[in-house]
Amino acid sequence: MREGETILGASRLVRPYEINMLACCGKEHVAVVRRPRVAIVATGDELVELGKTPGPGQIVNSNAYSLAAAVSGLGAIPVLVGIARDNLASHREKLAEGLKADALITSAGVSVGDHDLVKKVLEELGVEIVFWRVKVKPGKAMAFGKREGKPVFALPGNPVSSTLTFEEFVAPALLKMMGHKETVKPLFPAVLQGELRKKKGQTQLMRVRLEYSGGKYLALSAGKQDTGLVRTMMEANAVAVLPAEREFFATGEEVQVHLLGGEVGMTEL
Repeated sequence: MREGETILGASRLVRPYEINMLACCGKEHVAVVRRPRVAIVATGDELVELGKTPGPGQIVNSNAYSLAAAVSGLGAIPVLVGIARDNLASHREKLAEGLKADALITSAGVSVGDHDLVKKVLEELGVEIVFWRVKVKPGKAMAFGKREGKPVFALPGNPVSSTLTFEEFVAPALLKMMGHKETVKPLFPAVLQGELRKKKGQTQLMRVRLEYSGGKYLALSAGKQDTGLVRTMMEANAVAVLPAEREFFATGEEVQVHLLGGEVGMTEL
């Protein structure tokens, strides 16, 4: 370093390399952004906690754990609040508890069914709903709001929808809260392997597996794109972002993709 140069500026992630430089320069303490506490509330009478055997019509509360892992992977602190049952009293209790954190994520209960109480109760608790429903598949039934500057994300209940809306909407916001300069993953081209049809009028997030061959990335479908098939998320390492105005994509056509997981600045496998 030359005299007068800034060693580390704002919005810089402190990795092992930065730690080395700080130590070389004798900096024992530096100011950093506090890691936000992110509350997670799952909703629904059909949910049972991990360790209990689901009965007829029940499922394990898996979304809470995947969301907690995603939050932790970004460097924030997950707070598992528990399950809000399908009644107003339980929703009020759990969501009020969740609003004590720096950010709140809910799973399910944000559509238009009789037991979808999240949006109603959030508004009762003083959350200003900024938007509800997006032209994105999967993930249409999501909402975003704020209370006293705290972000609130109401995500769909289907496991794939929950994961992908976290990836596209929640992760950039949490990274911004933690002082990151780069918060949105860059898109890059890949060659589609197999033709595809989609509904016009909404952006589709297609789970794909990228392979590198002949100097270019190939995008292969990770499997059937049903939002309940968690296995496709395990098989995928990227998402193809298919534009709303298109309906048909031919084999060999270039599509825009971004990686799943990893650092925001990563553009290679």
